[in-house]
Amino acid sequence: LPIGISQQAIDSAETPFGLTEKHDLARLVKPRPRFAHKGTFGHALLTAGSYQMSGAAVLASRACLHTGCGLLTAHVPQSAYQIMQTAVPEAILNIDDSQMEYSAADSLQRFSAVGIGPGIGQSDAARNGLAQLLQNCTAPMVIDADALNIIAANQEMFKLLKPNTILTPHPGEFDRLTHRHTSGYER
Repeated sequence: LPIGISQQAIDSAETPFGLTEKHDLARLVKPRPRFAHKGTFGHALLTAGSYQMSGAAVLASRACLHTGCGLLTAHVPQSAYQIMQTAVPEAILNIDDSQMEYSAADSLQRFSAVGIGPGIGQSDAARNGLAQLLQNCTAPMVIDADALNIIAANQEMFKLLKPNTILTPHPGEFDRLTHRHTSGYER
């Protein structure tokens, strides 16, 4: 179904970009050995959620687990503990010192991938925690949602992004990160 991508951009032979389709992904999916276990498939850290935004942490955690990570540690504020424990009991929970929001990065050594952003808010505490995470993280990262908005509002954070970091902006977030665009093709 159309999702708002310019048909002109899709059809243009001048763009270096393309659509990823099912057959493209099939060659990337590694077969899972019969006697493998959860420790075989990596350990992801997902920092998500804040007071009244626990659903973002739930949805992002479920997506992370659904896409194949072996272990997931979800870093959430204290207010999200009971919700996460009920909705995603298979996630390991790392509870922030803050009752309401993300405020500090966890020890990062044990993680093979890190995601941050869904529902963390844009408070000073979240900004400081994100800056700390970007400075200290050596694992591949996916940055989404509120983390992108924090970076957009604090352009000096761009220099903290490591090579191969994945940014996942929707059109509004993309415009905040760059500049306002008049069309999907321009974007």
